[in-house]
Amino acid sequence: MSTCSACSIEVTAGSLFCSRCGRQVGYDPSSEPTTQLRRPSAETISTSERRLLDALRSVTLGEYEILGEIGRGGMSVVFLAHDIALDRKVAIKVMAPALTLMDAGIQDRFKREARTAASLSHPHIIPVYAVKESEDIVYFIMKYVPGRSLESVIREVGAMPLPVVQTILNQVGSALGHAHRKGVVHRDVKPGNIMLDDDGWVVVTDFGIAKVAEQRALTMTGGVVGTPAYMSPEQCAGRPITGAADQYSLGVVAYEMITGRQPFEGGTMINLMYDHCHTSPPPILTRRPECPPELGTAVMRMLGKEPEQRWPSIEDAVAAIGIISDSQSGIVRTHMLTLARSGSANELLEKFRTPGSPVPLSTPMSPAPPASAARAAATPFASVTRPTARSRVRALFWALPFVLAAVVGGWLLLGRGSSASGPTSQANATPPPAAPAPSSVSTLDVRPLSASLALGETTPLLATPRDSGGVAVPSARLEWVSANAGVASVAGDGVVTATGPGTTQVTVRSGRASASVVVTVTAPPPPTVAATATPAPPRLTTIRVAPGTVSLSPGTSVQLIASGIDQNGRLMPGAPMSWSSDVPAVASVSSAGVVRAVSAGTARITARSGSRSGTAEVSVTLVGVATVEIAPTRTSIVVGGSSQFTATTRDRAGSPLTDRAVAWQSSNTTVASVTPSGLVTGLAAGSVTISATSGEATASATVTVEAPTAPTPVADPRSEIEGVLEEYRTAIESIDIARLKRVYAGMSADQERGWRALFHDANGLSATFRTLDVQVNGDAARASVEAIYEYRTDRAQRFAETFTAQLERGARGWRLVSIN
Repeated sequence: MSTCSACSIEVTAGSLFCSRCGRQVGYDPSSEPTTQLRRPSAETISTSERRLLDALRSVTLGEYEILGEIGRGGMSVVFLAHDIALDRKVAIKVMAPALTLMDAGIQDRFKREARTAASLSHPHIIPVYAVKESEDIVYFIMKYVPGRSLESVIREVGAMPLPVVQTILNQVGSALGHAHRKGVVHRDVKPGNIMLDDDGWVVVTDFGIAKVAEQRALTMTGGVVGTPAYMSPEQCAGRPITGAADQYSLGVVAYEMITGRQPFEGGTMINLMYDHCHTSPPPILTRRPECPPELGTAVMRMLGKEPEQRWPSIEDAVAAIGIISDSQSGIVRTHMLTLARSGSANELLEKFRTPGSPVPLSTPMSPAPPASAARAAATPFASVTRPTARSRVRALFWALPFVLAAVVGGWLLLGRGSSASGPTSQANATPPPAAPAPSSVSTLDVRPLSASLALGETTPLLATPRDSGGVAVPSARLEWVSANAGVASVAGDGVVTATGPGTTQVTVRSGRASASVVVTVTAPPPPTVAATATPAPPRLTTIRVAPGTVSLSPGTSVQLIASGIDQNGRLMPGAPMSWSSDVPAVASVSSAGVVRAVSAGTARITARSGSRSGTAEVSVTLVGVATVEIAPTRTSIVVGGSSQFTATTRDRAGSPLTDRAVAWQSSNTTVASVTPSGLVTGLAAGSVTISATSGEATASATVTVEAPTAPTPVADPRSEIEGVLEEYRTAIESIDIARLKRVYAGMSADQERGWRALFHDANGLSATFRTLDVQVNGDAARASVEAIYEYRTDRAQRFAETFTAQLERGARGWRLVSIN
């Protein structure tokens, strides 16, 4: 086997192009024939490149110190520089001088690359700091990222640990998803454009061939854009490109990281393009059995032949691939650092150069075709010429193989295996040589590049011969030839007729110049036959969450609805769903899908049913505080006293905001202090202003601190208590049970019976009290009393006792509660 001179991988014997980077095998510029294209000579290019470094140093003098060249591609040269003002290393990408000599308009595309990359602010997309232009050169300054490419990692280690694969896919998918939301499609996603920096993070580079939605591409006429091993079917077929193409390419990268091999390993570039369009890749589990089935299934869906067969978005694909657990993150980060720092320690900025993808040719546009050209693809002109020794500029060299691949790919591979097309006639297989054309014909512009016809339809092809200066040569003789008249025939005026299903090539020649068009003929659909088989039961394939994006303020909530979709695109009501939030501290979600905003930030809400999931993005932003209300607004306290203040924050509509912090402040902390909770304490006589502030809003209150008044002497309760006991004594001497009960309301029933018996039998009852002790505790008191009772019955009697009286103080003074 031979080895590719560009990327050093082994190339299958007999291959014309490298399957990874697209470079022609065994390319020798000195063997190319002479051309009539006006291109700069090798001496001119060499002289310009020798002057490039001096010119860059001249225009950046005082701003950047140019340290040396660190990368070179077909479109640019990259230098390592030192930013003098900010004391940091940067990379400066300068447009190759050969391109300026070829086509001054190429500067617009170079500057568009810088603007495209600069518009994408994302941690996993390499940032561009500035784009500048002088009289001699065009360049832009970007971040310098030391590290190595994923391409070199795969080449070194082969199949990678699955948690590392998931981490890389999450970071790359996040970057591409951001680009897609900005309307940018990368179109050249491959390991060579994915870098691992020396901190273990992934960075996506080279948006040089990116397509900006709703923006007409510059200098893209006649080229197939991408790297063959990673191109999506729609790129191979020249169909319109969306973010689904990046998803497919990332799926190829994922397949290669998991298995250590690409899904298709055809010996030629044409074989690769055919496989991407028509061949199913080997299942991942057959090449790596330990891969989790859900991961393998997610990646295989990314490799769907049609965009609608893939995940709805690249974020959905990454969600299906899954994220590593917290317990694995430390190990994975260690693996990433190891991979990023393996190999050559001085491998600098390897993938800042332009990717090994074709630079499409730029040619003049001809008038639009007639409206009656049914089904003709509205594709710009292609300029196809014979290679020459002076076409050594890499941009032109790379474009030619891809133009030829787009033209002949379907004929060689779609036609060769079709049972509908029989052996080709000798006249078609080997068309007779064209009559000599005028020597001034250098190129042929043909339109359209491809046509799709139904059986029996016709469409005109238009060709314009031009000389080496691009001037039309109307007198030049044209000859049209079909490679397979059984599929499509062509008349002398370029009108193509569809004769049979299949794909063929129609070529127009004038002298040594030629151009080709791919013609596809489709057979009429077969008659509909009533199905007798039992339809397959519905199977959940997609979950859609509505609304997909939500903006809330803290404390508010919203109901999300998750809808299950089956393989036929129909709703599946009743599918069980579980809900989760990746950042519950920002937004929580209930089992019923009700999202509640907690704090400022962004959270992803996921609805899951089995192995399927759908997501919604929730952004929580704080509503600004418009006013603060403080209560009370005025109060008085004495020195040493306190008063609690409250503050209510409100938005512009007057609704209260309960989650906002309030800062309290006293205008004179020697008079009164205030705590963070709003408690004001008087310290000295005077007046202060207490303010409450939240954001830009403030409210205030006035507090007057008064000096304390002298305390009123507290009367000794002993005399009042003794007065109550005296009333009790005189009530006993009155021998009146009702009066005694008024004085002693707490008298028990046994005590009442004893006094009634004594009052009935005694005459001349007298009582003498002597207070032994009184103890007062607030509004309660206890008195110890010595009592002597004297009276007559049939004889004089006298007895003494000591009792304890319990008293309490009420609004009317002290009263007896109990006597023991």
